[in-house]
Amino acid sequence: MPWTTLLALAFSAVILALSFSNLDVAAPVTFAGYQVDTLPLGVIILVSAIIGGDVVYFFMLNRLQQGMQQAGRKLERAEVTAESSSEKVKALESKVQTLETALEKALSKTDEAKAGEAKR
Repeated sequence: MPWTTLLALAFSAVILALSFSNLDVAAPVTFAGYQVDTLPLGVIILVSAIIGGDVVYFFMLNRLQQGMQQAGRKLERAEVTAESSSEKVKALESKVQTLETALEKALSKTDEAKAGEAKR
């Protein structure tokens, strides 16, 4: 198990322990300067931990998605490089084939010219 998982589990255990140990302590809840109600302190701790955990989770999820996008771009670049290399090889093979054909034609003309001179 990665150390971050162990750390998260330990943090969760501490938060749950604090929440359950403070269920009997009431704390005033204010919203926009007005006291709305009193809630057990344990509930406030638990809700705060859940909201904080969600923020951290979505932050980490965002970083993971960015990493995946970067890996995808690297893969695309590698594919384009391999494709362009393959195209270069094909172009060179085509040029070699053209040169071989031209050489064969030139050699056959040279042979014909020598044969024509030999007949004279």
